[in-house]
Amino acid sequence: MAKINVEKKRIYETYVTLDTAVAKEAQDSLFAKVRRAVEDAGGKWLQEASRGKKKLGFPVKKRTEAMHWVLYSEGSGKVPGEIAQVLRFDTTVLRSQTVVVEKVPESQAEPEIALVIPADAAEDAEGEDKGGEL
Repeated sequence: MAKINVEKKRIYETYVTLDTAVAKEAQDSLFAKVRRAVEDAGGKWLQEASRGKKKLGFPVKKRTEAMHWVLYSEGSGKVPGEIAQVLRFDTTVLRSQTVVVEKVPESQAEPEIALVIPADAAEDAEGEDKGGEL
């Protein structure tokens, strides 16, 4: 069985889904607990970013909407376990997942989706608008 190197420093991204009924103060308190757990495990807190309130694809704990947050931290292999322990016992957390990432993204803004219509498809659409003229 391979031994895991828990001393290697890695960057972790934790995606947290919170109940929308949670007050801002309760969110701040939860993130302070997570930050304390990361630092107690010898890690470093990097940043947190809100993804806003979104509708869920399916009900989670009888909720259809949730607040989404992304948290970044750096540390050894002990850090994800400490984060999970704090989030697991908080009743306002609907879901959470921690993964290893290469680096913290520069911008936390969501990517804009651009609709690109090929030129020949645009011409076809113009021809249809003429109402039967050939």
